[in-house]
Amino acid sequence: MPKAAPRISKGSQYTAELKASAPRATTRGAGDVLFRVFWGRHRGRVLLTFNFGGINHQSVVLVTASEGDDGNTTNSPQRFVGAANIRVENIAPTDGRVVFVVSVVWVSPLAIWTDIVIVAGFPQGFIRA
Repeated sequence: MPKAAPRISKGSQYTAELKASAPRATTRGAGDVLFRVFWGRHRGRVLLTFNFGGINHQSVVLVTASEGDDGNTTNSPQRFVGAANIRVENIAPTDGRVVFVVSVVWVSPLAIWTDIVIVAGFPQGFIRA
């Protein structure tokens, strides 16, 4: 898989933004797009933003999170399930980005990786339950 090289900026939240010179994401299926992002070491509730022009307010975006190595080599990341609870919450696609929360329940900061999948299709309707 080509490695995207997002720029991570810090503030009240963390943002990954792909530059035009970054390698392309992996495409799966009928136009679905997959990015793998290393966000650094975190603990607690972390608000994350991933900027990508292919996302809009109707996009279906799936996010997974896991603990892994520090991402400081060119090798594929070694991700694993440790003793910490790591959850993805509140995924909200908007025009040009997706905002979500990763919660890391552990006493010290852990190296966090996410896979972000942008599904090619749009919902065919809406259901009120």
